[in-house]
Amino acid sequence: MLDKLEMVEAAVRQSAVVARGVLKISAPVWFANPLFTKALAKYRSRYPDVLLDINLNDRLVDLVEEGFDLALRVTPEEPGSSLLTRRRICPIQLMLVGSTDYLQRNGYPKTPNELSKHVSISYYYSQFADEILFEGSNGRETVKLPVSIRSNNTTMLYQATLAGMGLAVLPKWLIEDDLTSQRLEVLRLDYTLAISYLYAVYTNQRYLSPKIRTFVDFLVEHFSGITESFD
Repeated sequence: MLDKLEMVEAAVRQSAVVARGVLKISAPVWFANPLFTKALAKYRSRYPDVLLDINLNDRLVDLVEEGFDLALRVTPEEPGSSLLTRRRICPIQLMLVGSTDYLQRNGYPKTPNELSKHVSISYYYSQFADEILFEGSNGRETVKLPVSIRSNNTTMLYQATLAGMGLAVLPKWLIEDDLTSQRLEVLRLDYTLAISYLYAVYTNQRYLSPKIRTFVDFLVEHFSGITESFD
């Protein structure tokens, strides 16, 4: 009987450390990009018993009310809540960009002050909606621009930028191919954009389930080569 009990306990311990089941994740719309999708494929090859259920939405979801295991959030500030655990994954390089056509028509600003002659493409859920947050030798500075279009969806903002409707702050993950093809150009100013970070956010738990733990650990490992020093 003792031998059988030990076998049962061993089986329970083994099942407790195997990542399996549905992992429900909330992430921004622009995470539908090749860089992140390749990371998901690599995770799945390592943990084939986990079904990734990813809801792409640019709003801040309520993890408990809406039944999410975790959320991936990009912000210049650490997401704050005593009810949530936050783990920093990596810095996210945001870029102030415009289409080549737009910039040739409206000029290339060199300072934050010169941005006032331009229009912006604005994101509803940004902490600094209708503003661009810069960092320089005198600290942080925000620049407010006239808005040509505002949306709660980064895909719309991305397409509006390609269409030459104004300047936008977009993640490099999303626009890397457009920079290579020169459909979009990065503005080089005497101030830099404030650094944002990717966080994994999940509810406080005494025992973190293997599917959450392995996924967060994997993201930290996979994106460990991304540093705070950007080109």
